[in-house]
Amino acid sequence: MPFDGRDGRGDQRGQSPGEQDEQDEQDERQRRLAALRNLVQQPEQGQQANWTAQPGATPGQGMQAETVRRPRVSTPHPPSPRVASAPRPPQPRMRPAERGAAWRLGVVALVIVVLATGAGLWIIKGGQRPSGSVSRPPVMPPINTLDLEAYNLSCPKDMAWSPNGTQIALWATLGDCGNDQTGGPELAIFDTRTGKLTDGATLYSLLAKQGLPQQLIPSPAAWSPDGASLSFSVGYTYYQPPASDAPHGLVTITVAHNAVRYTADPTPLPAIEDDAMRIWDITSGKLVHTIADLTPATRYAWGADGSLAPSPSGAVSIWQAGRIDPIVAIAGNEDVQGPPDEYVPQDWLYVSSMPQWSPDHRYLALPVSLAVRLPGGPHAFPVYGCSSLCDSTPVAPPDKAFSAALAAAQNGWLVSSGQPAQPAMQQFYSLDIAWRADGQELATMLPNEDYNLGEPVAKVTIFNTRTGAVVTKLPITRAVVNMGGSTDAMPEIVWSPRGASLAALDYADATLTLWRAE
Repeated sequence: MPFDGRDGRGDQRGQSPGEQDEQDEQDERQRRLAALRNLVQQPEQGQQANWTAQPGATPGQGMQAETVRRPRVSTPHPPSPRVASAPRPPQPRMRPAERGAAWRLGVVALVIVVLATGAGLWIIKGGQRPSGSVSRPPVMPPINTLDLEAYNLSCPKDMAWSPNGTQIALWATLGDCGNDQTGGPELAIFDTRTGKLTDGATLYSLLAKQGLPQQLIPSPAAWSPDGASLSFSVGYTYYQPPASDAPHGLVTITVAHNAVRYTADPTPLPAIEDDAMRIWDITSGKLVHTIADLTPATRYAWGADGSLAPSPSGAVSIWQAGRIDPIVAIAGNEDVQGPPDEYVPQDWLYVSSMPQWSPDHRYLALPVSLAVRLPGGPHAFPVYGCSSLCDSTPVAPPDKAFSAALAAAQNGWLVSSGQPAQPAMQQFYSLDIAWRADGQELATMLPNEDYNLGEPVAKVTIFNTRTGAVVTKLPITRAVVNMGGSTDAMPEIVWSPRGASLAALDYADATLTLWRAE
């Protein structure tokens, strides 16, 4: 029969046997629901709570407890239109004990349904906790100063941020670096969010396991681009001149598994300080290039074979975390007629020594010393430690912030000699600087505000690179004020890779200060 259009239901007088059975089943379910409602309204004698079904609830679901007894309300199911239900045999009345048992059975069934539903959701979600109960990773505080001496570390240097900015690795001396009987160099890794020491490696132990002498000196460590490992080179320096066959090579530490790989460089080191830059193939662990002296330039490009050469559009830039160094004249006062004398810088050099990865992350250059000559004095007399750089064409500062830092370095400051009869002597020190990742700001420590002044508070100055204006000054409280910085610690100021945080290392005070820049 077609729909009659009056109540949206088909005329049941022409139902098929299957449809009639389905209707009977529905009637039976409704009858049982009504019986269950009546049942749960009749708890055991002495029961104080009355359980009632919520509108639209299915049997065993949607129940809530009430502390006030409600009057019973009969909710019989209305008969189906046009066709009366077949007569049903009378149901026997349940005894009070049976009603109580049935009530308890219903509650148990409800608990089972709830537990099964929860277990199903747990399985569907892969056994994970709800998002609200998952603990979030710690957030780096606005400022945090880490006392490295609390971990028996001193004279820290060569810090390096991990690629995601959550860790900093640095070299320090295990024990007191003023004592010859120390535990040697220690590679320490700190969590920048919690300030805790999370991992470390003692160089002497690593070298002993490789059958190498403990006198080898490490280069600054470089994080792999994925943050899974750290690599550094080892070799002798002028502190302990080696024989012609002195061992040296590359060490790679996989942080998570504490695995170490050592690759030896077959080229013998000279019996002097080793300034050569070595480029390693990380895939094979082999040395592919040794560069004794790079031509001064502001940018360098990688070759397909892992070589590094000056280029106007290279991927490696001199303008990264580094240092402005004063270069003074060799000539004595008796050879100089008037200024400049031996205390006045004749040239200024900008030097950066950050490890460099090739764009495909296959080659790693260690160590890297890139330098250019900056506009300085007239260069009228021979200078010390400048080699061919002082004869190269001066390079203009890249922005106004750098110009302000260079002007501060050139001005220097007056330090009294302590003798009333002698005039004050002008002193010049190195100036550490670092650009933020977006190039909008530059951090530096100016004269009269850096570690060399020997004051209880040093300051990091932030410049705007477009205007050269001071943005802010960040204070560093020092416990040791009778010592300055060290040329061994470079750089002392480094922005995180994403530019969200800044780190300053105090070599003498053995502290690491972290600021969140957001």
